[in-house]
Amino acid sequence: MGVGGTVVGNRGGGGGGMTDAVGECNACGACCRVLMLQRSPDEIRAMAAVTSVLGIPSDMTFAAAHWRLLSREEAEHRNPFYVNRLPAEVFFYSCDRVGADGKCQAYEDRPLVCRGYPWYDQPVRNLPLPHPECGYQIDIQAACGGCATGRKNLPPAGDPEAGADRAG
Repeated sequence: MGVGGTVVGNRGGGGGGMTDAVGECNACGACCRVLMLQRSPDEIRAMAAVTSVLGIPSDMTFAAAHWRLLSREEAEHRNPFYVNRLPAEVFFYSCDRVGADGKCQAYEDRPLVCRGYPWYDQPVRNLPLPHPECGYQIDIQAACGGCATGRKNLPPAGDPEAGADRAG
C-alpha cells in the first residue's frame, strides 16, 4: 500500500476470531529507515546480477542499488522499538530513497516488497511493524478479551497474543 492506501477488511486471520487489517500508510518512513532481510549484501548483489542478466524483474535489483547495510547497533539507534523485537541472525538495511518527510522518492518505481507492505496479501500475522505509530493496525476481537476498541499495532514476536509465527 502506498501513502493514503487504506486497508480495511478480513485478511484471513483464521483461528478463533475475526482478524482485520485496518489503516493506511501515514508516511512515518520507519519501514524504510530500518529494513530487515535474511539475506546478506553479497546474496542481494548476486541475486540482482542473475535476475538482471536473465531479464527477470526482481526486488533484489532495487535492493542492491538502494539499500545500505546497517550494523545492528546503527539500526537499534535508529529504531530500537523494531530492532529489539527481531532475531539476531538478520541483516539490517536503510533505503536511500526515503525522503526526510518519510515519503518514498521512488514511489512509482518502488519494488514489490514495498508495494505489498505490511502483509503482502497474506493473512495478518505476527509481523513486527517498524514503529508504534505505524498507520497499519489490526483488530483482534478474540485476543483483545473485550477491550474497548480491539485495535492495536501487532504485538512483539514471541508475545502470546502474536498468533502465528513470523513468515520469513
